[in-house]
Amino acid sequence: MKLRSFSLAEVESEPFGDFDRPDLYFQFYPELYGGRMGSLVPFAFRLLLAELPQYLTKHQEALNRLHTLLATVRKVLFLFSNF
Repeated sequence: MKLRSFSLAEVESEPFGDFDRPDLYFQFYPELYGGRMGSLVPFAFRLLLAELPQYLTKHQEALNRLHTLLATVRKVLFLFSNF
């Protein structure tokens, strides 16, 4: 992204999908992380990949990804507000 190689960044981000694969969670590696819960994917990386399509003139896709990310954030905030 810093090199402005947006097409390359898009190709390299495709294997991650929507970050809901089991191997992207701490629980998938109990021998490494014990009982730790949650995602291995940092929020900044999620945001970066949500914004990426706008640089490739795919504005609607970027908006869709950002709305999906917002929905996930709201869900997490709701879950933690009930503790």
